[in-house]
Amino acid sequence: TLGTNLDNLDASGTGTTKLNLTGNALANTLTGNAADNIIRGGDGPDILRGGLGNDTLNGGPQTGGQFKGYDWADYSDAANAITVNLVLGTATGEGNDTLIDIEAVAGSAFDDSITGDDADNVLMGGLGNDTLNGGRQVLYDHANYSLANGAVQVNLGDGDGTATGADGNDILISIEGVRGSAFADTLTGDNRNNWMTGGGGDDLINGGGNFDWADYRDASGAVTVNLATGLASGADGNDVLAGIEALRGSTYDDTFTGDGGDNWLRGGGGNDVLNGGAGSDYADYKDAAGAIMVDLATGTARGADGNDTLANIENVRGSAYADTLTGGSGDNWLRGGGGNDVLNGGAGSDYADYKDAAGAVTVNLATGTASGADGNDRLASIEHVRGSAYADTLTGNSGTNFLRGGAGNDRLDGGAGSDWAAYWDATGGVTVDLAAHTSSGADGNDTLIGIENVTGSAYADTLKGDAGSNWLRGNGGNDTINGDTGYDWADYWNASGSVTVNLAAGTASGADGNDTLSSIEAVAGSYYYSDALTGDDGDNWLDGRGGNDTLDGGAGADWANYYYAASAVTVDLSAGNASGADGNDVLISIESISGSNYADTLTGDGGNNTLRGNAGDDTLNGGDGSDVLDGGAGNDVLDGGYGADALAGGTGNDTYRTGIADAISEASGLVLGSGTDILEIRAATAGLSEALSAAFDSFSQDMKFSRVNGGKDLRIDLAMNGGASAGAITVAGMNSVQTMVETLRLYDVNGQQVAGDIDLTSVWAASGTTAKALALTGGSGTYGALAHG
Repeated sequence: TLGTNLDNLDASGTGTTKLNLTGNALANTLTGNAADNIIRGGDGPDILRGGLGNDTLNGGPQTGGQFKGYDWADYSDAANAITVNLVLGTATGEGNDTLIDIEAVAGSAFDDSITGDDADNVLMGGLGNDTLNGGRQVLYDHANYSLANGAVQVNLGDGDGTATGADGNDILISIEGVRGSAFADTLTGDNRNNWMTGGGGDDLINGGGNFDWADYRDASGAVTVNLATGLASGADGNDVLAGIEALRGSTYDDTFTGDGGDNWLRGGGGNDVLNGGAGSDYADYKDAAGAIMVDLATGTARGADGNDTLANIENVRGSAYADTLTGGSGDNWLRGGGGNDVLNGGAGSDYADYKDAAGAVTVNLATGTASGADGNDRLASIEHVRGSAYADTLTGNSGTNFLRGGAGNDRLDGGAGSDWAAYWDATGGVTVDLAAHTSSGADGNDTLIGIENVTGSAYADTLKGDAGSNWLRGNGGNDTINGDTGYDWADYWNASGSVTVNLAAGTASGADGNDTLSSIEAVAGSYYYSDALTGDDGDNWLDGRGGNDTLDGGAGADWANYYYAASAVTVDLSAGNASGADGNDVLISIESISGSNYADTLTGDGGNNTLRGNAGDDTLNGGDGSDVLDGGAGNDVLDGGYGADALAGGTGNDTYRTGIADAISEASGLVLGSGTDILEIRAATAGLSEALSAAFDSFSQDMKFSRVNGGKDLRIDLAMNGGASAGAITVAGMNSVQTMVETLRLYDVNGQQVAGDIDLTSVWAASGTTAKALALTGGSGTYGALAHG
């Protein structure tokens, strides 16, 4: 047994006496003799050499992190080719050895066959034409050429790859990662996730498809890598990179820059600069030697491994220790890892992510707590949760929450609000029934409580709603989507191409599959592409999102929805078109519009339209017909056009352009909202007077009544409920040089003149724009004010 401070023990010259060799907690190299030895490595990452004989090599527990804490069975000195199978725990050729807790194997100078197991393995063939088989693990099995005598050319193919070079021609099976030589290598990945380490020399590294890493952890100095330009430079050489999405740095002060995609940047030790570029990017501290404190708002990360500067980083993965992770103003994913972490999402729509947890987690967003095998976390400003691969319990709060249980039989409780059960990364199709509160599929059987909406998997899902209003997002695959009762949406927001949806036929087709729809009343199209959305004979909402879409409402009273538009829209129902930053749409059989949160221009047609401006300074024109105009927030202009229209300005300084039969309301029932509103009366073309019916519960702001055309007299009917009234009615010029308002009198409903509630002194209006105000001092009842011309 090695003493506490000893690293190596070499018994190769001790003859043929059977030995028991035991290492310590350090990284040991233990070498046996020609007898049948038992060699135990201990806690550190060890190298075990049995020698001749039928040996037992026991590496002990793995420590030290990814690819660093492995125990090696070393046959580099073997006199014959060897055959190793880590699944069986056997090695033959230099005796018949038994292998226990061995993660890495070094072969001989001959033609070896080395097969890994279910874990991540490192396989080094050495000289000879070797066959390296990573085994059944789907993550990262490495072919290691760090000791090669010359450059290597490695192509992983699609699971059946090759490696050629000075040391021989190898066959690679189920290998996901490569460690190159000290020379100028060419390393090419496949369509799986690959992990590439060039080593020394000017290397060409191509990750291929999917999500691939370039690893510089063993570099002898700082490295500078820019994924946008595909260049990496440093003490060990200048590399050219392609198809690389993630970087692992050295122990020095590295500078990493991402590209336009979603990148993972793991700086390692040193004071690193991590710039994600465009996309949704991660700062990754999985291997940190101690707790870290990350603040995305200030762009800083501090901890045992150094002080990093962060830019354009949206997401963080913490260490195995008690981290403090704080998000920025955008949407962030915070993955604490082990330890009792503090996760604060900040502003935006943020996730607490427990994907890598070692056991089930219990998360409650209402109480801001999370507990499980990896520690007890405190959560603040977190809206969404992704669980582990175990049976989790995830509970939302009063807001809108996305709950992704992951594998295991999970309990998802949305709480109050409009909440989602999310299955976007499920390993197979799911069957979800919101009415039955159940979900089943490849990842487990979940219980759903307080869930209103579902996003499915990339496979063929069956999604069914309940009696409420549901959003059902099938994602990829040929899905069956049934809204059940209620007013339900089929949502194609994240489709990878254009979609064609026909609610009358109950079909949806596109790049992601062919869906069958039933009991669906509304459709949201793709975010980027040009969709064709067609309603049925009911009242439908159609939301094209981005792209040049065609929205055909069919029969019924149908809506074109632009609430989620990225900027203002201009919509004209009479012309049948809509334009804006998100695209130019064609509108057919659309009766109503819901605008964006910006300054929209919405125009109706000759029918009865509803125009909803939402936020922003909107201009709404109903056209002919009896229209409903709702300005929403902002300083809106509402023109009902001809017909008996209902105008509601909402909050802000609104302008009403009305006709005789129009009704006016404000933000709260029939209460005049905040701000100064202007009422422009459109008079009749004939006659000496017109009547305007306008009922207000209270009146504390200014109103302007202006005569556009018509006769000389103006009559105003005004209902008061006795609320405090400190505003004024301004009677502007009558748009005629001969017109003069000589008197204005107040009458009650019985036609009797009333005094005292309105100051009638010096009330007059001349031609042009000259105007005088009459002050309202309160009172109650219904009055008529008649201005004689």
